[in-house]
Amino acid sequence: MKINIAGAGAGKTTTMADTIVNLQSEVDSHLNIFCITFTNNAVACIERKLKERYGELPDNIIVSTTFVFVPRVYKAILLFALWKTVRADIDIRASAKSGL
Repeated sequence: MKINIAGAGAGKTTTMADTIVNLQSEVDSHLNIFCITFTNNAVACIERKLKERYGELPDNIIVSTTFVFVPRVYKAILLFALWKTVRADIDIRASAKSGL
């Protein structure tokens, strides 16, 4: 994880886009790269820079604001926990039926 803190106009968005390009060349294509920022404007700028570089935004690069990203992660965690709970319940029922 890398956190950039700087004032307006300092080049954070360009730095983030350049970092993503460097990471993209270093990681396996099945791994995701997440770029989380605070503003929709920064998301649009980063996506534009990446599209200029790649022609389109690669599938394994996710650029988002914190306000969109955090609820998605929270939802994914809840769904995973629910799946584990249901799966455990099914395993318990199966064991009870088989007499284990």
